[in-house]
Amino acid sequence: MSQFRYMVDKVEQYNYKNVGFILDRGYFSKENIQYMDDNKHPFVIMVKGQKELISALVHEHRNTFETDRSCAIRSYRVYGKSVFSKLYEDDNCERQFHIYYNPSKQASEREQFEQQLDKIKMYLDKHIGENITVPNTYKKYFTLRYKKDEVLSYEEKVDVIQSKLEL
Repeated sequence: MSQFRYMVDKVEQYNYKNVGFILDRGYFSKENIQYMDDNKHPFVIMVKGQKELISALVHEHRNTFETDRSCAIRSYRVYGKSVFSKLYEDDNCERQFHIYYNPSKQASEREQFEQQLDKIKMYLDKHIGENITVPNTYKKYFTLRYKKDEVLSYEEKVDVIQSKLEL
């Protein structure tokens, strides 16, 4: 992060023209975006669907393009849609976001998630009545009931799991 502005400034010092930046996770900050806007440099950011802004956009546009043949990108076997939104709350411009849906990736990720839930359930079943430390990742998807320090039972957080499956 500390080197980002230095790199952008070097581009200008070298008098490069038509330079765009591809920002990886570590460079995606409001300050860096503002700095590029101020210096009129274009950029592309790859953001996973788990980020709050992106998941909100995905939910908003869900079921509007995933089976629309006009949105098919056959060479990549995905569907895509471009939408406009602000990147952060006080952003001074609307930016273009490209949302992609890959049916085979969805099936694979869904199966992995279902297997993860099954493993958590097996672990919890095995330790009912015991005093155990339950990882926070388990608590994200399950509500645990205790008697003193012992796990008595658990229940899926249906809304949290549903939301994850929809992404």
